[in-house]
Amino acid sequence: MPMIWGSSWKGSLAAAFKDLINEEANLKKRRKIVDSYLRIFGAGSESIKGIEDYLKGDSSDLGKFKEKLLEFILFELGMMIDKDFIGEIKDKNSYEELQAILQKKISEKLQKDNKNLPIEFQTHKGRAIFYPTYFDRLSLEVINPHDRRKRAGTQPIYHEVVPEGTEGILQIIYIPFDGILKENEVLKSEAEKDLGNLLLAIEKVSQNGIGAKTKLGWGTFELCEDKYYFTNKDLNISNELAGKGWSRWQG
Repeated sequence: MPMIWGSSWKGSLAAAFKDLINEEANLKKRRKIVDSYLRIFGAGSESIKGIEDYLKGDSSDLGKFKEKLLEFILFELGMMIDKDFIGEIKDKNSYEELQAILQKKISEKLQKDNKNLPIEFQTHKGRAIFYPTYFDRLSLEVINPHDRRKRAGTQPIYHEVVPEGTEGILQIIYIPFDGILKENEVLKSEAEKDLGNLLLAIEKVSQNGIGAKTKLGWGTFELCEDKYYFTNKDLNISNELAGKGWSRWQG
């Protein structure tokens, strides 16, 4: 049945963060977006893969990837590197080995940021939970494979699709479980940044599409004119997002 799994939303929104980082020229602001990414998505293998794709860009040059990796750890994670670490990076000969180093460094950063937390809260899990989207209407399309010799259809294959104009609901729950010992103002500031970045990422996914064949226009969707987020705290969003129709649900 056509639906969008929560894991698909997570992957597509994580990919949209790559665009948010690339579009931000200010290094300090880029670092904040990276911090937000790690809070929202965590530091599991899928999240690390998203950062790896961001660092690779369109290049398959391992040497350039090493340079980008060092810059990312130094400037965007804000961690110190020394001559021995640079040598360790240069000695690696595969993306898999470099990915392991990236994951280790991100783990070190998260442990440093959460050093005052009990060990059970020092986790790589993200704060966001992504729920599947179901649709109110489905349709059928036909794939008709042809025999190469006879040039005629063989056995039509029917498959379910989501037709234009169909509606569905995107649900994401944000639980700052790792903020238990943080000051209220610090936690509020983090939540506001994460909320703003998530909403911007949702806007990007609506334009880029989700799922297969996005380059052919599949998977794109239109957000409702009035877009709502619900919080149990008074969180503010930017004028840019308010101008796009986002507002807090007053239930």
